[in-house]
Amino acid sequence: MLEPGTKVGAYRIGEQLGAGTMGRVYRASRDADGAVVALKVMLPETARHESLRKRVYREARTAMAVNHPNIVRIHEVFEHEALPVLVMEYLEGESLRTRLKRERRIDLQTLAQVMVRVTSALGTAHAHGVIHRDIKPDNIFLARGSVKVLDFGIAKLTAVEGSAAATASLTKTGTLLGTPYYMSPEQAKGMKRIDHRSDIWSLGVTMYQCLSGEIPTRGKTFVEVFKRVVLEPLVPIEKLVPDVPADIAKLIGRMLTREPAGRPWDLREVHDALERHANEKAPSFATAVAIVDEPTG
Repeated sequence: MLEPGTKVGAYRIGEQLGAGTMGRVYRASRDADGAVVALKVMLPETARHESLRKRVYREARTAMAVNHPNIVRIHEVFEHEALPVLVMEYLEGESLRTRLKRERRIDLQTLAQVMVRVTSALGTAHAHGVIHRDIKPDNIFLARGSVKVLDFGIAKLTAVEGSAAATASLTKTGTLLGTPYYMSPEQAKGMKRIDHRSDIWSLGVTMYQCLSGEIPTRGKTFVEVFKRVVLEPLVPIEKLVPDVPADIAKLIGRMLTREPAGRPWDLREVHDALERHANEKAPSFATAVAIVDEPTG
């Protein structure tokens, strides 16, 4: 753990904001101008594993490959005492997971206002060849005045050229990646061909949970979760939330179709359906700007 005041590159460490299995996140300020950022510093025991080090660099490159107001910005990546460090925009607020723990359910209008921004961000990423592969409430951050999609650390890049293609070879096809409850059937089965519709499934699970307070794929063991994701019928959301509008119930049901071909082809359909319930003008997919130069680091 880094103590407050420690110098890390051009930055001065402040308080710790969070910690996980990969690393710790600190509030920090840049010595040159006092700009406040968040530093994600990899743990020493994790940094010893080359595959996990590559995951950190992949997170940086994938997030930097698409510039979108609802994707957390990573400004640079460097090493400090052999530990990879990501310099990210500093966010104030809470994750969707934290909100759900406190409130258990989220009303449709509020959820729609959040998810139109998430679908805009993910839809844009998909258009640039990036599949997130780990959409869940933890990775949707409700920042003050905005919504941010976090952690592209296990993202798969499918573009064949440009900045998005730079790290495509770092993701091994067929590897079981993601969080079990939100994992698509094709991820759970370790299938080699996984496309953007895997994110659509994961987003469907997240929306189901937000509206009903229940995770449709919950189980006590990984085997139970696997069976729910791959084999067992899921309880239709209208059974738990009778007043859910028919169009949203139908949409979530399609998002949770086990065969990818049965899901919406892309997130534009999801975005447009949610926009009708958001009662505000939603951001479109056109807000993204492709970054053509390969990121450094």
